[in-house]
Amino acid sequence: MSLSRIADRRILPSPGMKTVVSESANVDAIIRLILEADRQSRPFTAQFARYLKGKTDLDTLRNVWKFTREHIEYVRDAPGNEIVKSPGATWKDRFGDCKSMSVFIGSILANLGYRYKYRVAFYDPAKPEQGHIYPIAYTSSGEVIVDAVNSRFNQEVRYWKAFDYEPASGRKQPAVAINGVGALSAELGTTLYIGAIVVGGFLVWRYIVKRA
Repeated sequence: MSLSRIADRRILPSPGMKTVVSESANVDAIIRLILEADRQSRPFTAQFARYLKGKTDLDTLRNVWKFTREHIEYVRDAPGNEIVKSPGATWKDRFGDCKSMSVFIGSILANLGYRYKYRVAFYDPAKPEQGHIYPIAYTSSGEVIVDAVNSRFNQEVRYWKAFDYEPASGRKQPAVAINGVGALSAELGTTLYIGAIVVGGFLVWRYIVKRA
């Protein structure tokens, strides 16, 4: 049976709840809510994650990256929307932006027993509110980048500045680049957000947006 068919059977679907939770948010608030989504994400992939386990840590993490990249299409949120979906909703849709893809990967990493962090990178000093988020797993051999938006495994785009966030504690600290390559569009953030809802227990923003 293909991994896709196994995932259809093993990844829990989103319950599809919608609740208004906030009237405004900024980038810091978005990050906090991504971390909250991460903490709620474990059950969705608990019965599936083991199917991606390889012979080594690097094999396993490459499997996670490859599976996500091959089955979840990167689709940038439409202007005026910042969306974070549960792993169940992301799998059902088969698409998401870097936020939803990161939570999807984070859920799998957690269920495989890996510690990890989220890196939020900013690329243009002229647009300090726009950035990109991706998970980085800890292994006995060092850190491994698991960014399914990037076409190269264990690579990251050189950034202007970046911060790392520990999911459990929310602790934030400046990042140190691991592997830089190519270019990637920045797509996290904007300047004004009005209105927010939750889908499947996770925040889904529907904003009136005004860019600087």
